[in-house]
Amino acid sequence: MVYVLDCSGTMGLDGRLARARAALLATLAALPDGARVQVVTYTGRAAPLVPGGLVPLTDRTRAGIAAALAKLDPAGASRHVEGLRTALLLEPDAVLLLTDTGADELAGLAPLVRGARKPAAVSVARVTAAGVLSPAGLP
Repeated sequence: MVYVLDCSGTMGLDGRLARARAALLATLAALPDGARVQVVTYTGRAAPLVPGGLVPLTDRTRAGIAAALAKLDPAGASRHVEGLRTALLLEPDAVLLLTDTGADELAGLAPLVRGARKPAAVSVARVTAAGVLSPAGLP
């Protein structure tokens, strides 16, 4: 599982980044130890949050991810293609994109998913002022 977290400036509105962090950490807590995970953050460029590609999930990994997430500040543009491309290069089974961007803007990501070296289930959890909506597939 790779989480792709939008850290653009608009994620600073209405506590959206904080909501996305909380949702990400809640799902990490629900995953079993040993599950292989990574968090990719993006604005103008994308980068894995923890070193080492997909890393086995442990209590230490969860704590490291939580600490790194706490240091993130929203700024810059939303380069969704960069975030998703970076995630797909890790060849995960699943990707969860957390963003405040609407479905229309994300529709262009489908060809990137179809062209991935390894097929992955990609879902989007839209972050709003009211909360994080249930994940849905790309439009």
